[in-house]
Amino acid sequence: MFGTKFTGIDMDIVRAICNKIDYRVEFKQYDFDSIITAIQSDAVDVGASGFSITPERAGSVLFSDP
Repeated sequence: MFGTKFTGIDMDIVRAICNKIDYRVEFKQYDFDSIITAIQSDAVDVGASGFSITPERAGSVLFSDP
């Protein structure tokens, strides 16, 4: 994130998907270790980051196909 604009490939992908399905996107910044917890607690709808899919993480959240 630079200034107040979230930047990076993950944010570009989320913006493109939301534009395609006419969905309003609001970005929030979380510590990396808190993203899965935010998803599980319904604080957010989507977590976007450079996640590596591990068996432990796959048991906690639904990943898209790599």
